[in-house]
Amino acid sequence: MRLLLVGLLPVMVAAWGCASPTPTPTPPSAAAIYAQAAQAMRGLSSYRAVGVIHEEGTAEPLQVVYDLQFPDRFLLSFKGTRDGQPFEAGAVFIGTDLYLSPSESTDWFVVPRELRAGLPFAILDVGSIFRQFATGVGDFVYVGREDFNGMGVHRVRGALPQGMWALFHPGEEVPTPEPTGASEAWIGVGDSLVHRLDFTLGSDSVTLRVSDFNQVTVSAPPNPRPGNELLALIGLPTGELSPGLPQTPEEVKAFIEALPQPVQDCAREGLGDEAFDELLAGTRMPTGEEIGKAFACLAAPSY
Repeated sequence: MRLLLVGLLPVMVAAWGCASPTPTPTPPSAAAIYAQAAQAMRGLSSYRAVGVIHEEGTAEPLQVVYDLQFPDRFLLSFKGTRDGQPFEAGAVFIGTDLYLSPSESTDWFVVPRELRAGLPFAILDVGSIFRQFATGVGDFVYVGREDFNGMGVHRVRGALPQGMWALFHPGEEVPTPEPTGASEAWIGVGDSLVHRLDFTLGSDSVTLRVSDFNQVTVSAPPNPRPGNELLALIGLPTGELSPGLPQTPEEVKAFIEALPQPVQDCAREGLGDEAFDELLAGTRMPTGEEIGKAFACLAAPSY
C-alpha cells in the first residue's frame, strides 16, 4: 500500500486545481477560500511538495519529495528505513517514458514498456482517482488565520469523499464502517496558493509542504541504464523483453517460481492464498489487477 499511497499524493495536491466547492454564507467562507486556491493552483506551471508519510503498521515514517512540471513531467523520490537500514529510491516520468532508481541501486534505469502497466507509479493515468478526489472534498470548515513561515495563511479543513479507502488499499476488503478521511490546507492570504496540505485516512497520515511555485524543472536522468539490467537487479528473469510478460499459465508458473522468495511472499499476501496458489499451479492466467499487485511487490522497498 505504501508505494500506491506515495504514487497518489501528487494527484491530491494537483486536485486543488479542479475542485468545485459550494460556498457557504458565513464569512470568512472556507469554501470560497478553497475556490480561490483552486484557481491559483490551476495557473501554476510547476511546484515542489516535500512531505512525510506515517502509515499504520510501520515504525518509521517515509520521507517523500515530489517535483511536478505540468502537463506531463513528474519526479518522485523517497527515503526511509528498512530493517534498521536506510534506503532511497525514486521514479521520473517524462511524458510516456518512465525511469526508476530502485532501493537496490543508486543508478537510474529505463523501465521496460512491458512493466509500466503493472508498476504503481502511473500517476498521470489515474484519472478516475483524480476526479473522485477533486470533486469529492467537501464539508469545509474555516479553522482560522495563522502565520506560516512569516506569511499569513488561511487554515481550511475539508472531508475526503467516501470510497478513498478502496482506492488506497486495492484488493483489500473495505472495513465496516469505512474509515473516514480529512484534509487540511494552509492557503496564502496574499497569493491564494496552497503552502501546506495535510490529510488523514484511517490511521494513515501525510504532511506536505508545497513550494518553488513556477520554478521546478523535471528532466530525464542522465545516462540511464537499460531495462534488462533493471529486471536482473530486482530479480526478474531477463530473457527477451518482448512480449515480456508470460503468455501462458505454464509461463506464469515458471515466472513466479523464478521470483525471489520475499517477492513471492509479498505477492501471496497481496493476492491472497487461493489466487496465488492457482497461479503458482499454472491453472490460469492472472487478471490485470493481479498483475499490478505482483509488480508492485517488485518495485516496493518493503522486502
